[in-house]
Amino acid sequence: MPQTDRQCGGCNICCTTMKVSPLNKPAGVSCGHITEAGCGNYENRPEVCRTWYCMWVRDTNGILSDEERPDKLGVFFTATLPDHETKRQTLYAHEILPGAAENSAARATIQRLSRYVPIQFIPARNPITPVTMNGQPLHEAA
Repeated sequence: MPQTDRQCGGCNICCTTMKVSPLNKPAGVSCGHITEAGCGNYENRPEVCRTWYCMWVRDTNGILSDEERPDKLGVFFTATLPDHETKRQTLYAHEILPGAAENSAARATIQRLSRYVPIQFIPARNPITPVTMNGQPLHEAA
């Protein structure tokens, strides 16, 4: 059954991997507003954060499973708007940490999605501030 009301939950990967210019936050550095409960600045977050497109959160068609949540998979997906003429989209597979896309689950997800839509792979930035959840390295917390 399609998921229609997903919440980020414990995942805050975008708050570390993405650049947020209005906050002077570079890519690969955890946002100073991250708390264990999520964004500590949620009501006043910048527009770029309000309109952020995480395919896992916005998936209303059951394309990605709960196990494919970015912090569990090691990869998150974003998409372009559909092309005006062809209505086709491109997915971007963003690797969270170097080598994360090489795990079997991430490879299988990328391969499965690429049968339906072009995927552009974005390797992890190196170096990156270690991504943690609840004080544990990402690979131990998921």
